[in-house]
Amino acid sequence: MPDGWRTRQHGDTTLMRNPATHATITVTRGAQSEPGPLREAALLASAPHKPFPGYHQIALLPVPFHGTLAGAWRFTYAWPGTGNEQVLELVARLDTQLGAQPYELTLASPRRAWPASRTAFDEAMNAFTPQP
Repeated sequence: MPDGWRTRQHGDTTLMRNPATHATITVTRGAQSEPGPLREAALLASAPHKPFPGYHQIALLPVPFHGTLAGAWRFTYAWPGTGNEQVLELVARLDTQLGAQPYELTLASPRRAWPASRTAFDEAMNAFTPQP
């Protein structure tokens, strides 16, 4: 967990939050499905975006992650009262003792805090160990 961030567990989701910037990192065990990480990221990106007013997609592409390819979906939206939020969501299938398991790893950060939040996300993802 990045320095200064707080964590809590809610079911299959781990939530890390920076109280100073309000950035969040979430790690969730995803649903089992067949399309693969990039296709799953594309399905997320093509869903209705009502929870994200002013939604604008920045990127949707494959990225290397823990020895495999993950689907990366990056977008921005206007959060009422706080301004623009940047979001990066990785969808990956990672090897565990029980076989490949799907994960969704997400960073959401106010635009002003994006560079520092992205550094914290990269550190957290490098240290991430999938659980069976």
